[in-house]
Amino acid sequence: MLLTLIRKEMMHHILSVRFVALLVMCLLLVPLTLSTNYRNYRQNLVDYQEAVKLTNIEETTMSPGMPLDPELEVSKLILKPTPLSIFANGLADTLPSYLGMTRNGITQGAPTLVSSLSNLLGHLDFLFIIGTVFSLLALLFTFDAIAGEREAGTLRITLANSLPRDLFLWSKLIGGYVVFVVPFLVSLLFGLLMLV
Repeated sequence: MLLTLIRKEMMHHILSVRFVALLVMCLLLVPLTLSTNYRNYRQNLVDYQEAVKLTNIEETTMSPGMPLDPELEVSKLILKPTPLSIFANGLADTLPSYLGMTRNGITQGAPTLVSSLSNLLGHLDFLFIIGTVFSLLALLFTFDAIAGEREAGTLRITLANSLPRDLFLWSKLIGGYVVFVVPFLVSLLFGLLMLV
């Protein structure tokens, strides 16, 4: 009986306009953000490698006998981009681009992002889409699970039968979960295949 109710709930969601909207949003947002963040990561990696080459050239051209200026950077530590920035950028853009060692202390390179408003709102990356957009869509799906049946008048008819309420609620939960997860997994696989 549980499988029949789950199948009914899945068909109810699949035949609705919300499912089409969810599928389109998943297939557009997830691969788009993954490919954009992958391009940003590749560019950051190229910039990092060029900065390391320039630092090595600067360190080899410095002669050991010349007097050191107190503000002259003797050594530089350059921030390497993380491979997982494809999925979530986090606060990596607010970190300094490098740390320089001088006789007077440590100098910092300018961060790549200086706007505090974008730190507050977040970047449009995979984590933001999962945390914000999909959670709002999940609320839309779950709200309609019981309230939609009540508005349509089918909740009273369904519960008038000899159907245990826990079985009814489990079928709503499992059916809605499966319908919600399948478009997400399809779009995630599509996005990962685009990266390869």
